[in-house]
Amino acid sequence: MWWYLGLPLLLVAAPFVLGPVLVKFTQRIPAEPEFAELDPEESLPPEVYELFSQSVLGLSADGFEVMGFLSPVNPLPGQTQFLCLLVQRERRDLAMAAAIFQGAVSAQTLQALFVEFFTPFEGGAQALLTNNTATILPFEPIPGRRVETFVSERDPRRLYRIHRALLESYAHPAPKPEPAPGSQAQLVIASMQREYEAQVGTGYLRRAEDGSAYLPTWKGACLMTWKLCWPASAWLRRRREARAEALLAGLRLS
Repeated sequence: MWWYLGLPLLLVAAPFVLGPVLVKFTQRIPAEPEFAELDPEESLPPEVYELFSQSVLGLSADGFEVMGFLSPVNPLPGQTQFLCLLVQRERRDLAMAAAIFQGAVSAQTLQALFVEFFTPFEGGAQALLTNNTATILPFEPIPGRRVETFVSERDPRRLYRIHRALLESYAHPAPKPEPAPGSQAQLVIASMQREYEAQVGTGYLRRAEDGSAYLPTWKGACLMTWKLCWPASAWLRRRREARAEALLAGLRLS
């Protein structure tokens, strides 16, 4: 009887116990991420270019220009990732579309396609990010770095209007000047490094002794894993949806 009662409990508890152990001892985030810059006519797969054409390239109507296409040199095992970076020079807004495939590139292996708008402010400590990713963010929120998610908003142009309305709804420093031409890879790397360094302060990550990587702490391994497990994941999604609905109800969208 104890075996039959204990087995379901063991299966339920396994992700909460074994997951953090796996994360703690297998995850290693490079301190110097590497990205390859892709030529859309030569090295960017046509399927990926078509995905980006259907999603963010229509943002040219809002004054966005494509800065370039990137792919991480060392993505997560089993994944293939592509990024498209854009800039709205007059308003100093940045945009990024991400296409993530589980394995080889095909319509069947597409795991995620999302867009994020990013406005950094003078001083570098504050920024507004607006995205439509369905992924639960594993890290701890960083003071001054406001992230708002609207999963149901699949139209990038409407998502950008939401981003602009959010900017107008609260006081913030002046946006930083537009990035220099040709700096798209360094722009992404610098943003990632700021995020990782901030997570050292939250206790989620620690620096490796040789400085080559960021490693999860036990606190980070547990909390990042548990956020992705039910029922925490379901609660976080419901809270995210409720916040998005409340924000949209209070915004004036053009």
